[in-house]
Amino acid sequence: MSNVTDDNEKRFWNKYIALLEEYEVKPTTYRWYIQHCEKFIRCYTEIRLKNHTQETLSQYLSNILENAHLKSWQKRQTVDALKFLFLSIHSPLCNKVDWEYWKMSCKELEHDHVTLARNNRPVPKQASPDLDTKGTSNNGPEIEKLIQVVRTKGYSIRTEKTYVHWINRFLKFNTNSIPLIA
Repeated sequence: MSNVTDDNEKRFWNKYIALLEEYEVKPTTYRWYIQHCEKFIRCYTEIRLKNHTQETLSQYLSNILENAHLKSWQKRQTVDALKFLFLSIHSPLCNKVDWEYWKMSCKELEHDHVTLARNNRPVPKQASPDLDTKGTSNNGPEIEKLIQVVRTKGYSIRTEKTYVHWINRFLKFNTNSIPLIA
């Protein structure tokens, strides 16, 4: 019985690799794709592949996205691996899942992305909206404090950038009467 299972498993993975070849996936990544699929299969041993639902797949992919140990390219590779897995067994689930949504969800956001402004971390020097040509910040400690307050209140990054921009314009306009904060 074990021999039959091994043969079936070999045929299954050979069929999967043939599909990867058809979609021109790099041969050096085949083993990683298979490992991603095996992890998925091990998580749901009680469910046959053809019986998976969008909910089980969404649950698994959500857990992958939350995994801080994986890099974004590894998360995207997992999404691709599972897509090919369900394609290889001709599952109807393959057409129901928005694979591009999951791949886009794996991308890491830039440090100054709008949705990341709500963190209360200090402003990185390269993220500051008013940099001089050398890449150093023109913001004085007062403006840095304003940025910290804006972030603490949960305002968007666009609001933060607008406030800093207009304060700097005001200070430049009034250079004769008010010393510029540098």
